[in-house]
Amino acid sequence: MAGLCEGGNEPPGSLKASNIAARHVNNNNNNNKMEPRLSFEQRKAILKWYWRTENVVEVQRQWRREYRTEPPTRLTIARIRDKFETHGTVCDVYKGRSGRPRTSTKEKDDHIKNSFYEELEHTFDQFPRYHMEILLGDFNAKVGREDIFRPTIGKESLHAISSDNGVRLVNFATSKNLIVKSTTFPHKDIHKYTWTSPDGLTHNQIDHILIDKRRHTSIVDIRTFRGADCNSDHYLVIGELRERLSVAKRVEQQVNITKFNILKLKDEEAKQNYQVEISNRFATLESSDEVEKELDVNSVWENIRDSIKIAAEQSIGYYETKKKKPWFDEDCCMVVERRKQAKLKFLQDPVEEKRDNYFNERREASRTLRNKERLLEGKTE
Repeated sequence: MAGLCEGGNEPPGSLKASNIAARHVNNNNNNNKMEPRLSFEQRKAILKWYWRTENVVEVQRQWRREYRTEPPTRLTIARIRDKFETHGTVCDVYKGRSGRPRTSTKEKDDHIKNSFYEELEHTFDQFPRYHMEILLGDFNAKVGREDIFRPTIGKESLHAISSDNGVRLVNFATSKNLIVKSTTFPHKDIHKYTWTSPDGLTHNQIDHILIDKRRHTSIVDIRTFRGADCNSDHYLVIGELRERLSVAKRVEQQVNITKFNILKLKDEEAKQNYQVEISNRFATLESSDEVEKELDVNSVWENIRDSIKIAAEQSIGYYETKKKKPWFDEDCCMVVERRKQAKLKFLQDPVEEKRDNYFNERREASRTLRNKERLLEGKTE
């Protein structure tokens, strides 16, 4: 499965070609790794080296000498070069907290778009052909309902005419034997559009899910859920997947399994306590077995198992579950709930007053969560 994501801090409709995440889910092959993010100083150094030498290989050599790590790819260096040479200085482009230059797909820069799809095609070709291939995310592409593009697209798209990015997406899907499945299910228009402009007047369907034709019937439904509180100008797109898996034996998964803290056995005192406890338990068990000699094998095993568990519980105990976000307290729950209610009111009655209230609640929630997290990080340091 591969996914494309748009940064949450970027303006609506802005796709960062240098921030595309293409991941391959495969337990046997973990060679496909994302390239690490480049900081502002690193991009600035790349530009300085390139303007001095005008040679990508020399830039990579300077990178190894300066940072002692593997350099960015030639495509990444070329994209940074083209971005800054076309759109001005470093200070003009460096906006937002993403730390990477933005690449707007609204501008007629075919070179950047071609580079993006070349990189996507290179990553997609590395997938094993016997796996189910699913490509999803924000393509910033409006796919129409033209008959010439069928059966790659469906008849239920929100738009009638495909944009330039939509045509590129359809051509890519046709070349890779994929189907734009998000345009094949009949729903209301409010359940089709995935992005809304800040003024609430423009609605587009630019987030799509693609799947290979061989298994396209595995996706039984795709729609947008507007009520989901995602803190984004994009709406949550959910696809219902149904796949038959051939399993020799079905094993029920156990939830919330408690594990003994075996790391305590490295401590000599805890280790001795466990040895004493288990010895006492087995001594008691042996004396009881002499009295009840008619016990069957299963009963003996249950007694042994319970003795080991009780001894471990009293001597070493269990692992303590760690809270993923200890800074998320009641105040955070309150601001998130207010943001959720404001969004629901805005969706039910999209007037200017409720829209402004929703945006204010979004800003307040983001500010509160950020301050709580930073406060905790300052205490731990």
